[in-house]
Amino acid sequence: MLRLLAALAVALCALATAPAAQTRVETHSPLGVKVSVPRRYAPMPVSAHETHVRLRWLGEENRAGLRPDLYLIELELAPDPEPLPEPPPVNSLERLLARRFGPWAVAETRELASVDGWSLREHRLERRLAGPDLVRAGLETNFPWAAVALERRRGDKAWVVLGLCDSEDLEQELKGWRTLLTKLALFEPTAAAEEKKWARYYQFHPEFKNGELRTRLRARLLDGWKWEDTPNFVYLMSSDKAALMRDVQKKLEGIRRHFLELFAPVAEIGAVSTVRVCKDQAEYLEYGGPARSAGYWNPLAKELVFFENGKADTRIVLYHEAFHQYVYYAVGEVNPHPWFNEGYGDYFSGAEFNTHGDVLRIRPNPWRVEAARHFLGEAPPWKELIRMDQAEFMARAEVHYPIAWSIVFFLEESKAVAAEPSWAKILPTYYSTLKQAFTRRREGLAAEGRAEDAAALRQASAEAREEAVAAAFEGVSLEELEAAWRPFVAALELPR
Repeated sequence: MLRLLAALAVALCALATAPAAQTRVETHSPLGVKVSVPRRYAPMPVSAHETHVRLRWLGEENRAGLRPDLYLIELELAPDPEPLPEPPPVNSLERLLARRFGPWAVAETRELASVDGWSLREHRLERRLAGPDLVRAGLETNFPWAAVALERRRGDKAWVVLGLCDSEDLEQELKGWRTLLTKLALFEPTAAAEEKKWARYYQFHPEFKNGELRTRLRARLLDGWKWEDTPNFVYLMSSDKAALMRDVQKKLEGIRRHFLELFAPVAEIGAVSTVRVCKDQAEYLEYGGPARSAGYWNPLAKELVFFENGKADTRIVLYHEAFHQYVYYAVGEVNPHPWFNEGYGDYFSGAEFNTHGDVLRIRPNPWRVEAARHFLGEAPPWKELIRMDQAEFMARAEVHYPIAWSIVFFLEESKAVAAEPSWAKILPTYYSTLKQAFTRRREGLAAEGRAEDAAALRQASAEAREEAVAAAFEGVSLEELEAAWRPFVAALELPR
């Protein structure tokens, strides 16, 4: 008996001192995957428009302020079609890196022990600089990141675990990444069955635009996120505040109707606008929200992302970002100059609605009135601000945002502007010229077979913006305009 008690005591002691599990298991039925993820990694929602990245996580911040970034990627390894299209299909790790994770490239590959008939490879990646967009002063000598791609391949299918972290932490983080790859369990995904169900649903609900896209996105909705439809929007929500969401949906449709009246699109907008509502600031930041922001429009993911930050603040952010989302498509998938884009975003943040969700009037943005008056003496001359690119604009965002808002508010609301035709035409001329100029250039690129040439499209965007701002301010004395604007801003008051 004593021997049994002693053995039991030893066992209990061993249980008490055993280390906690270093991974947690996540099951994602739409994808048909079960993964063992390092416990220190938080899930980060993946854009509904992603074509290869299936899951993503961020690790804890290290002492240098860097967070490991981890992706689970699915690849189809089909051979290239003939003739090879441009851009070519993403059917290899090398193509994926070039398209989605440049400037990383495979530097060294070694074979690992196979698992359940899957061959495993570990690819050490290196950072390769190419092109003016990637070369910045000091970047080559001050780049602490390291990256590894772990590939699991069988037949024409590959799963890739791609991890990035501080180079000093690589060997430690790599242990968890290898565990994720080797313990990856696959089963029949539910997405295909869900697609059939939602395809039937949207077939009988034509009021929801682009049912094909909604079907694909909804079938892949991951655990923890809810879905809501309105005619022009898709809502992915982890917020459970139903009353807030009903109000948001009604007013977003209302303000979109207002945008259509003021900014006719270059063509009918067939895209469905995706709105992701995070449950709190922590989830918003994990999803990629910029620090000290409450919402943002991501044109690459084609999502408006925000979190519920108190009723008034949520609305201000939402209407601002909704304008970015709308104008991006209305002009033909190009962003206007930031003074116009951010200024109008803040302008519409002052929207007031009736009970049906229609815009009644635009009031001064309560976030910008005091700041605009405060920074009036520090404002750059209009001739500089109206040609700033995004980087220049954001370099002094605390000044440029309220000043840009005050410029748009002045041009929209000032009686002095309404009485002077050359001033009153500035905003509508800028918008109409930008549409026409970019459409003309894009059609020219298509005729040359360069419709998907990213560098050529960036150049076309820049040229169209310059043409728009030149046309908008042609024949206008900026000195006289600024002389009328300054007292207008100084006299602004907070809305009551």
